[in-house]
Amino acid sequence: MTSSDLDRVGWGMIGAGRTGHTFASVLSRIPGAELAAAGAIPAEHALAFSAEFGITPHDGSVEAVLEDPAVDVVYIAVPHPFHADWTTKALEADKAVLCEKPLTVNAAEARRVVAVARRTGKFLMEAMTTRFVPSMVRARELVEQGVLGEIRFVVADMGGRESSDPTARWSSPELGGGSLLEMGIYPVSLAQGLLGTPSRIQASAVMTSTGVDRSCTITLENESGAQAMLGCTLEAITASAACIAGTEAASSSTGG
Repeated sequence: MTSSDLDRVGWGMIGAGRTGHTFASVLSRIPGAELAAAGAIPAEHALAFSAEFGITPHDGSVEAVLEDPAVDVVYIAVPHPFHADWTTKALEADKAVLCEKPLTVNAAEARRVVAVARRTGKFLMEAMTTRFVPSMVRARELVEQGVLGEIRFVVADMGGRESSDPTARWSSPELGGGSLLEMGIYPVSLAQGLLGTPSRIQASAVMTSTGVDRSCTITLENESGAQAMLGCTLEAITASAACIAGTEAASSSTGG
């Protein structure tokens, strides 16, 4: 392998929807990153995606992305319930994986894909963008440095307006619809990272006729009594912000 090979990272895209378009637009501005292949179901979506981003097209199938030697890392941007299967297939195809959040839709699936990553020795990461927002990075630094003291209270939210059409992805249980998996994962991840695994969970949701949550409020409490008050919604654009309060000080930041 030459030095030029090490400087280049070939990316393969699985999924050609809104999230994939956003990712591809950003990837084009990163030195050394090359979008080498795209696949989707149906394949026609990937062919259109490839034409839009100047990718040399293959047949548009997901399998072709996994078989492409020019692909080093696969970015998975399909609906949530399909993350585990395609992540597993990509890892077993000797590809590193960056999977859109949530990594999986439940803990059992998460344990399964992590086990595959360990067995294959391939890199696996959940694409949780809020972990890399500068204000959130700084907030974690303050926590780690002890500036805020012992963290006792976290308030965080994430919300956006998405279609309430019963046929839309957001409303479909089969496609992982609902505010918790789409928006709530951000504040929940933040709170768990700061307070640890909760010993007590309370939640209330506004459910749709299709059986998914349209809005959700969550209270987490750990064994020390530290609490988090969290909210998520598909009904309104919220501040998408967090306040982390400790015994010495508090820090506020935005997640977007």
